[in-house]
Amino acid sequence: MRAILFISLIFTINILSAQNQAIINGVETFGIWDSTAAGELPQYWDGFNREVIVNGNNYGEVICVTKDSADSQDSDYSVALVSTSVLGGAAVPGMLTTGNLNIDFISQNGDITGGIPYSLQPTKLKGWYKYYPQNNDSASISVWFNNNGQSIGGGSLKINGTHGVWTLFEVDLLYQNGVNPDTMNILFSTSTAANAVPLGSKLEIDHIWFEGGNVGINNSQEAINSTKIYPNPAIESLNIDTPKSIGNYNINIYNSIGERVLSRNRNSEIATINITSLGIGAYFVEVIADGKRNIRKIIIAR
Repeated sequence: MRAILFISLIFTINILSAQNQAIINGVETFGIWDSTAAGELPQYWDGFNREVIVNGNNYGEVICVTKDSADSQDSDYSVALVSTSVLGGAAVPGMLTTGNLNIDFISQNGDITGGIPYSLQPTKLKGWYKYYPQNNDSASISVWFNNNGQSIGGGSLKINGTHGVWTLFEVDLLYQNGVNPDTMNILFSTSTAANAVPLGSKLEIDHIWFEGGNVGINNSQEAINSTKIYPNPAIESLNIDTPKSIGNYNINIYNSIGERVLSRNRNSEIATINITSLGIGAYFVEVIADGKRNIRKIIIAR
């Protein structure tokens, strides 16, 4: 029964619009995960982790989304998506969305509803990824914005080839008119195959954020200069305290001979950076936002 039911399983994803109360602010680093009926998912996200229930019978689990604590780009965890077989039959793509992923194992179809209440018009979605395709597969990243149930903009990116190191992605976002959205959705998928999804294609995602448009706010040199960096001397961690107006910013730490030894991107007023990997000595901390920069000297002492 399992082989007959799932051997030709193909999911056609129809993008619909509805409200979802999950809200993600600033930079998403997938640091908080919630237990589900099948595995875990990042908080405020839905993905292809499901119990296979048909006519009231539970045939097992499909787990396409896992957290990776050993290979994150800039946090405790990254999210790993893998194209996975459904009970030994055909593979389905690993998917992660800010909406609701609805799966019908009887009709062998699915759709995405919901999204995040959102009212801005960013020009880019950025983040970091790794990709390990099977059989010349391609991954995709899609973003779409709706207003009153109607699409008003978005963008998508197709990822080809193997990327075995953390690589920055940028999805350009365009809009049909000047109307701000009321809902936003993001979808990551390990495969763009229309029919037979290759088994085992893997997409890793970490540290994503919007920028540009009316997302950015005043990043003046005066605001950057008022950044506080403490404690100094530091032992295990360093706090970067920036004005609220700065928004997204980069942190670089250089050793005494000018080599960059640590780099982070943040979007919170106070960022705590783990520096236990750095040795004792003098370092320079550079904070950059919108082309403006501030450099401070610190000492690491233990």
